[in-house]
Amino acid sequence: MRRLARFLLPASLFLFAATAFSPAPTASAQGTGDLGPISLDSLTVLEPSSVYRPFDMLGIRAGAHGWAMGGAYVSLASGIEGIAWNPAAMGWAERPELAADLTWLSSSSTSSSSLDELVIPEIATLRITSYDVRLKSQVRSGILGAGMPLASIGGRNLAGGVSFRRYMTVAYPEETVSTLVSLEGGFPVTFAYDGQEKGGIDAGAATIAVEAIPGVLSVGANLNILDGRLRTRKNLLSAGGQAAIVGHSNVKFRYAGRSVDLGLQLRKEDLFSVGLRYTPGYTLEVTGGSYSSRFPSQSGGEEFDLLDVSIAGYDLDVPPLLSVGGSVRPLAYAPLSSHGFLGSLSSITLAFGLDQQNWSEAEARYRTAVKALRGPGGYPCFEGAPYCTEEPAPDPSLPLNDVTSVHFGAEWRYLRIGKIDIPLRFGYQAGALSMTDLPDSNSFMARKWKGEEIQSSGVTMGFGVETGSVRYDLSYEIVDYDLHKFHYDTPEHPFLNPNWSYVDVSRRNARLRLSATLKL
Repeated sequence: MRRLARFLLPASLFLFAATAFSPAPTASAQGTGDLGPISLDSLTVLEPSSVYRPFDMLGIRAGAHGWAMGGAYVSLASGIEGIAWNPAAMGWAERPELAADLTWLSSSSTSSSSLDELVIPEIATLRITSYDVRLKSQVRSGILGAGMPLASIGGRNLAGGVSFRRYMTVAYPEETVSTLVSLEGGFPVTFAYDGQEKGGIDAGAATIAVEAIPGVLSVGANLNILDGRLRTRKNLLSAGGQAAIVGHSNVKFRYAGRSVDLGLQLRKEDLFSVGLRYTPGYTLEVTGGSYSSRFPSQSGGEEFDLLDVSIAGYDLDVPPLLSVGGSVRPLAYAPLSSHGFLGSLSSITLAFGLDQQNWSEAEARYRTAVKALRGPGGYPCFEGAPYCTEEPAPDPSLPLNDVTSVHFGAEWRYLRIGKIDIPLRFGYQAGALSMTDLPDSNSFMARKWKGEEIQSSGVTMGFGVETGSVRYDLSYEIVDYDLHKFHYDTPEHPFLNPNWSYVDVSRRNARLRLSATLKL
């Protein structure tokens, strides 16, 4: 048991020391002094995953109906559930309605190019027998909303609603599980480097829409009050016969702002439809940033090394978002039999969509003057480190890429049991993530943040259960992409990543969505 403790404590220390990089000062359990707000490039050294993350306004839109059709839904969305895709969807409402949904996320991956071993001087040499990095499973709500017709103006339906929904994802909950074996003939030890990120930007929204041309054209708008949080806690759990949490680091941010979504839909009965959704650029206020870490001191015992610093607040100008799409029933007028299987083919709807957001144009500005402490070669350092000089910090440049995605979907309204319709849906989507791969270089990463574009593709399927007043929709989505990242999510470190090593990850995410709409 003494040998186990002698091995686990230093090994755990070195893994957590990666989040409190060597230039940082350490302190007793009373914490550090006031270092002043640090810049984002300094945070990149302390916690790189808190900077290299996607900003996603597309993949979190609520509604299993739309996702079962691969996201090709901007022209077909209807009711309060559809406002996440197109606010004009509210204009077709004929009765008061309520909507809610839930999403389950799971993830798996395969990794390559990982390190073969870790060498901890005077302690042990460890062979890495497995290395797995994946997104953490989670369950969350996408929307809670209510809407209703408000008035009829010259035969034109005016409708409105209120909702609370997830508007943007800023969290990237990721975990790394690795099994190591001592070459001295010891026991296997499992490291779980666990990024328990929680966070996103939610919108409390008021929606107004009008059926400008009855049965043909609807226009609408969402007025969004944005508020969000990012909270992380990274834990190292060591399991060599006994599991224990031995330390953690935390990053926190708060987001606030206002935005508007504009939309229109043009329809010709059930034959075809065209839709457009546009969100003009807006500003997010990012404040309340802080970083703290707590991990066992090298002196052992009950002492802990602490680092507590604030992160400079900044304004982020979010670029505009444009979504366009259309749908058609290609066999609506085909000379098919009015009965049986052939006749049912006339109920097939095909849809497409295109989304565009130029995240590379996002601009960030510090809200107050920020000092940057630089060591040799321009590398960030912290007060008290050798050869540390002070200079004004330039405004941050986030490592984001443009996002363009295409979506295709199909719906077949074939099955009917009594008075219950069960439409079947299928879809395909392809596009880029706003985040980038890390640059494959040992130059200081904050000077060259952007690597290669990360492309994803996915297939979807689902069905609905529809009665006169209640509709349930279920979708299942599988999305694949590859990314290039730091080994153990850690830049250059003498034990965990001595040679700026990277790992290639092929990831598969699966999402199950359930939506419910009640018409009163």
